[in-house]
Amino acid sequence: MNQGIAGIGVDPDDGESAQDATSGTIMLTDGSTLAISSPDGTTPLSQLLDDSSATLLIDDAPATLSTSAPSLASLNQASGDPAPFAVSTTVASRPLTLSRGASPDAAPPFDSFDVVLNGEPFTIELPEGTTVSDFSASTPITIRDADGNVLLDDRALNSLTTSEANDIAAGLGLLDVDMALRSAQKQAVAKNFGIIANQIDASMHPHQDGRVDRVNGRNAWVSHEYSDMQGQAGNTDYDGEGSVSMVGVDWKGDKLLAGVALGHGEVEIDSKRGRLNTDLGGNLIAPYGAVSLADGDLVLDGILMYQDLDGSSRASYQPDPVALDGHRWGGRAAGTYFLPEVNNLLFGITAGGAYMKDDIEGAYLGSTSDYGIELGEVFAGATLSTDFATGRLYGSLIHHHDVTANFDDSAEVLDDDDKRTELKIGAAHELADNLDVSLDGRTVIGSSDTEFSAVQASLSYRF
Repeated sequence: MNQGIAGIGVDPDDGESAQDATSGTIMLTDGSTLAISSPDGTTPLSQLLDDSSATLLIDDAPATLSTSAPSLASLNQASGDPAPFAVSTTVASRPLTLSRGASPDAAPPFDSFDVVLNGEPFTIELPEGTTVSDFSASTPITIRDADGNVLLDDRALNSLTTSEANDIAAGLGLLDVDMALRSAQKQAVAKNFGIIANQIDASMHPHQDGRVDRVNGRNAWVSHEYSDMQGQAGNTDYDGEGSVSMVGVDWKGDKLLAGVALGHGEVEIDSKRGRLNTDLGGNLIAPYGAVSLADGDLVLDGILMYQDLDGSSRASYQPDPVALDGHRWGGRAAGTYFLPEVNNLLFGITAGGAYMKDDIEGAYLGSTSDYGIELGEVFAGATLSTDFATGRLYGSLIHHHDVTANFDDSAEVLDDDDKRTELKIGAAHELADNLDVSLDGRTVIGSSDTEFSAVQASLSYRF
């Protein structure tokens, strides 16, 4: 498709008029042809080609053909310069939009041509004397990006290892949606557990004589967190925003805590310099619990989470969005050891881990693909709190390290091992008898591929 379209013709069956034909041929300027047909087998091609964009079967594969010309039917370029066009389809189940990048005057034989893939320009160099029509998976090629960086150096596609092929696919933009979903997942694991972890900390705090301490019995709470985010996944930078809202109830005994939370969480991120927008979210349920040991100095806690997911990924270079649907499940476990109190200051040492798996399917141009990904991390750090007359000040400094590559080899394609250090500062205040409000802020300090600034507000009532 890199030489330009010389024309589009219809191939009527016996007894069928050209106006009613459902199949035809795209003729390229190098003399080659591609078979096209109506996706449903009944809509006439003349009707589909009357617009500047149409979804067709091109060589039996669903694809969207578009042009800047008034209509696809006007792409008969027997004379004059070929009009720009783009073909959107799927390659290895991932969206690919190819825009015509060859020079209008180019004609075979030539051994170098330009192409635009998913909005990014590339140059493909063939061996001397080789034409595009001679190209096959065994042909050694060199691929350069717009800055001249070499993505593939004189290698045949069929000689690449799986890891090398994935790296090339990422460099060519085939994994743009995967990168966006990894970005969303990294932010989710950083924040979705945070609201419940705060509630566990408030219930299991060793101080049991403060105004905001929770005694044995039932407790109900509601919380909301908003965050501004940015970072990098693989070779793609992103920024965006997210929010999580939850309501929960729990019961506390002498050494035990058991509860459940319901809520909704979502993120919206922009990547590819604003040309790709991805939103993903849904309702969630999360049971949680904790136990205190060693006279309350050691607290072990755990959270399980399930979330129904839906959303979309919309690119300016694609004719339709990728419709996303699936679910997420994960868990978090932690242990905190509290040191002896000094001058109303209570220090704690905490460590734990979290795991999240997203089972997501993406629908695009009539086909559905698996976008499932998983993520794991470990963390360790310190906490500090102090009581005052009507409440408590608290904070923490926690370092998180991504360990996904230890159990998922494909994770290295989407993201190198990431790390971040989170700083949290907050305060809890008693508004009325048994009614408390808390407000805290969290941010990532230092350099990280997962950065955010979040504000969380909670209201709790002790029965």
